Amino acid sequence: MQSKRIRLLFFLLPILTFSQNIYDISLIPEDLKKGASAVVRYDDLEVEFLAQDKMVTRVKFAITVFNKSMDDYNSLSLGFDNQSIIKKTEILIFDKEGNQIKKIKKSDFKEYAAADGFSLYNDNKILNYTYTPTQYPFTIERSYEIQTENTAFIPAFIAVGSFRTSVEKCKYQITYPADIAIQLKEINTEGYKFKKTVDNQLIRYEFENLKAIVPESLGPKLEDIAPMVKLAPNKFSLAGVDGEANNWLEFGKWYRENLLVGQNVLNPATVATVQDLVKNVDDPVEKAKRIYKYMQDKTRYISIQIGIGGWKPMPAMDVNALGYGDCKALTNYTSSLLQTVGINSYYTVIWADEKKDFDSEIPVMQGNHAILMVPFAKDTVWLECTNQKVPFGHLGNFTDDRNALVMTEEGGKIIRTKSYKAHENLQYTTGNYNIDEQGNLSAQLKIETKGAQLDDHYFTADLEPLDKERYYKKYFSEINNIKLNKVHPSMDYSNGSFLENLSFDAKKYGMNAGNRMLIRLNAFNLMTSIPRKEEDRKFPFILKMGYQDIDEVVVQIPETFRIEALPETKTISTLFGTYSLSIEKINEHEVKYTRSLTMKEGKYEAKKYEEYLEFRKHILQIDNSKIVIIKSNNS
Repeated sequence: MQSKRIRLLFFLLPILTFSQNIYDISLIPEDLKKGASAVVRYDDLEVEFLAQDKMVTRVKFAITVFNKSMDDYNSLSLGFDNQSIIKKTEILIFDKEGNQIKKIKKSDFKEYAAADGFSLYNDNKILNYTYTPTQYPFTIERSYEIQTENTAFIPAFIAVGSFRTSVEKCKYQITYPADIAIQLKEINTEGYKFKKTVDNQLIRYEFENLKAIVPESLGPKLEDIAPMVKLAPNKFSLAGVDGEANNWLEFGKWYRENLLVGQNVLNPATVATVQDLVKNVDDPVEKAKRIYKYMQDKTRYISIQIGIGGWKPMPAMDVNALGYGDCKALTNYTSSLLQTVGINSYYTVIWADEKKDFDSEIPVMQGNHAILMVPFAKDTVWLECTNQKVPFGHLGNFTDDRNALVMTEEGGKIIRTKSYKAHENLQYTTGNYNIDEQGNLSAQLKIETKGAQLDDHYFTADLEPLDKERYYKKYFSEINNIKLNKVHPSMDYSNGSFLENLSFDAKKYGMNAGNRMLIRLNAFNLMTSIPRKEEDRKFPFILKMGYQDIDEVVVQIPETFRIEALPETKTISTLFGTYSLSIEKINEHEVKYTRSLTMKEGKYEAKKYEEYLEFRKHILQIDNSKIVIIKSNNS
């Protein structure tokens, strides 16, 4: 009897072993847990390109989440419109042992209009479900299938979706008809082992055991270091409009002919108004400035997303009548206005906000914004047509220094937008402050900003009084007990700069120490922090914007005091920039300090990071230099 029981247990053992739940976290290799807040158990993306105007995407994705920092994975949001159908979707939740604890069906999802907070019209919709975890770790498995007529956007293969996320297995597969060609571009795949199949209208990539990438201070974006594959079909459809393009020139020609031609018509009265506006002007740049200001004063920005309207601008005549439009509509409208006085300009698609280049090597639908290129004899001007406040030709760091797709008569051309030099991104602060016998401060100053630094200031002109006071108290956060007396911000359109004239008082700025007082010389523009130290840095660090700060400030001390000690003049010159603080003693009661900091944009080797930290540390120390004043003997 006992021998039969032993044989039975021996027989059951393999079954018990192999029936272990696949999402049990104990099955995750230890090296994939290192540095990870989540581990993708598998990521299976299948694209079936059935015809020029029909594509099906199937996704099955499972991820084990270790902590709250990865709660973005708890939500599944699927966008759709009149050209797309969500055929099925499901979410399964598993505990740390891999036991299923919840099942969410398609009927449990909620449908929303894709309201973005600024769109006047938007026919896109979202199907969403968000899971609220009760314990960590857990595993969420998400699966769905979407059918669409829009084939201009083939999903890219992104092997690692976020920092601090390891991947056990991921697979991407696309099948496509024989009459359609697919261009491929592999990015950041060097050093990774993967299986690749390209055969008989099938492309497949498979990766395994990808370790988590840990973000670093000032480090590269994930998309610049993680492996991915971009794909572009030579034939596609967008909201019922078929297209064919093997390169950007052909793509731009299709875009111009199908989305832009015929949208630039204006009524005769508008044409006459614009021509009258510049009738005594010969300089084409001055003409463009006047027309740009006319557009700014007449219109406002409202997003409009309907069908192909997500890419095709609203007719210029409609914008003129309504007084509003989205980036596409306002860009097309401005181009139409310029055309009435013989100034050529070109509609341009670009990645806005975070600096990102149009990929010049693979012609696939890209971009999230439209601006206008205006070539003149001596220079090319780029116009941001959605901002009614900025000067003519101002891009700032919203769209500066990146490759964009310009729709010329010949077709699409990849051209780089304006790159601001460090001295063009200027902040110039001048003024003075007085210190009384109790150490109280009374300040008057003017801050002038240009280039990308203008973007950090010009919005203050539209702040309500209470918000304005909060802003400046935060801006001068190293000064306690500020009381604002005057704030006058204004845009200098002729000079392309923003001006802030300020005056304020503050209690106890100077620190009394017996018959002496210590005063931090730099009151208005301190470096207050440095990036975190990293012992084993792996990636280069990036200084995204070069800029220049110049401060010229006169400090007046009480008549009953005299200067006892002044900080030394300092100059630091490094690979990353230069810093100087010079001090001029005007008389016994006045000191002028001039501070200059120029930072260089660039990508620097990881081994230089410690050197950069030292540069920042020295600036921080010098910025806190103090002048010592002492009571006069006869006071």
